Amino acid sequence: MLVDTCVWIDFFNGAQTGATVVLSETLHGSPELVHICDIVYMEILLGFPLRERRRFDVVREFLDKFESLELRNRLQPAQTIRRLRDLGVTLKGFQSGLLDAIIAQTALDHEQEILTVNRRDFEKIQRVTDLKVLEV
Repeated sequence: MLVDTCVWIDFFNGAQTGATVVLSETLHGSPELVHICDIVYMEILLGFPLRERRRFDVVREFLDKFESLELRNRLQPAQTIRRLRDLGVTLKGFQSGLLDAIIAQTALDHEQEILTVNRRDFEKIQRVTDLKVLEV
């Protein structure tokens, strides 16, 4: 599964949600099933202020243990947004919508499900793709 930024943030902050429970259980039982992508990696790490260097380093080292999936079809996120726009559907803002479309396409490229609490945008993307979002 490709774990979305919002789940990682909740996980690192100790929040107990359905998604963090799924992540924790997978990390304990089958950590090789947990994947990350460059955008999620960067979104997580950019959230740390410079004064939190130690925590930044701990989280970075932890995230570096997971296989990072690469976007293979770089045209498709733009196509997905264009198809949604033609249906009158917009994602939450240009930047976030584009980032979510890239994350979704990365999951599609690697036949991974997305673990997220940001269901709204990913459910919109499911309208025009075969994206799978884990139910939690």
